Amino acid sequence: MPQPTPIPLSPALEEGRRLFIAKGCVICHGVNLDFLIVVGLPEISVPAVMQQARKPSGMMPVVPEATVTDEELQEIARFVVALLR
Repeated sequence: MPQPTPIPLSPALEEGRRLFIAKGCVICHGVNLDFLIVVGLPEISVPAVMQQARKPSGMMPVVPEATVTDEELQEIARFVVALLR
């Protein structure tokens, strides 16, 4: 099966994509957020994505700070928000 081609991003968002892949988010959500479910998010924003990661609603597991620091999570959230807009 062919692998999906990542959406081109600005250099500022590439770190978020790298972390999204390295920290395992890609396993459930896909490289281009093909499997992203935004149920329960009050808005598509960096704070809302970070809140969902730390205190998720639905089936998403908690992303603890021991696994993904706040700084890393902010980069990931910026990447997610950029793809959703």
